[in-house]
Amino acid sequence: IAPALLTPEDMRDVSAAWKAAAESEGTRPESTLKGRSGGKVTDTQLVIQTRSIVNKQDNPSIPVGAEYELLNVIGKGGVGVVYLARQSSIDRDVAVKMLRTDRTEDPTNRDKFLAEAVVTGDLEHPNIVPIYDLGSDASGALFYSMKRVQGTPWNEVLHRQPLARNLEILLKVSDAIAFAHARGIIHRDIKPENVMLGEFGEVLVMDWGIALPLESYGKSSGFLRTQGLGGSPAYMSPEMVTG
Repeated sequence: IAPALLTPEDMRDVSAAWKAAAESEGTRPESTLKGRSGGKVTDTQLVIQTRSIVNKQDNPSIPVGAEYELLNVIGKGGVGVVYLARQSSIDRDVAVKMLRTDRTEDPTNRDKFLAEAVVTGDLEHPNIVPIYDLGSDASGALFYSMKRVQGTPWNEVLHRQPLARNLEILLKVSDAIAFAHARGIIHRDIKPENVMLGEFGEVLVMDWGIALPLESYGKSSGFLRTQGLGGSPAYMSPEMVTG
């Protein structure tokens, strides 16, 4: 958004709405920001089983036998850490996202984490990363496992690829977003950084952590409530930036 195109009233709205988020993140306009939010996710309808999880990176001498073996960190976010892990029951590599230990005390972070897992898991589409499992470890820390995507974020190759290839990717992203909209889910953070390109032509829309369920979403009543601003200012429409 070019500041010159915003009215003084808009600029005041932007500053007021995003002040807390910008200060807490301290990042560039292309980064995901989360404004003050309210609402609650109630997990009374979720059956969250305790799983056996060991961190082989910290304790390589731990014997094999856990349901999930965390091998190494492949990504970190504001509230979660993503690990490459081995799911021993069927001997495959998966990605496991866990709520960061320094964020587990805040119920809001737990709510957001559960919301991301439920929303993403409910969107079964070829261009949306599939969720396999939701559970907690022995200490009660939440996690969910998902497909391990081996590839490259779109933003890293966008300017090197032919126009035809980028349009092909854009169409697949649009298919995923249209499917989500039909189910009553708004992603709110669509940008090349959140699109993963697999080694065999896969195009997957990632990071549904600030997705917004509408009233038409089948599970919204009595289950999921999310409010507040969210998105990446550089990729947002003016009405979203101003709240």
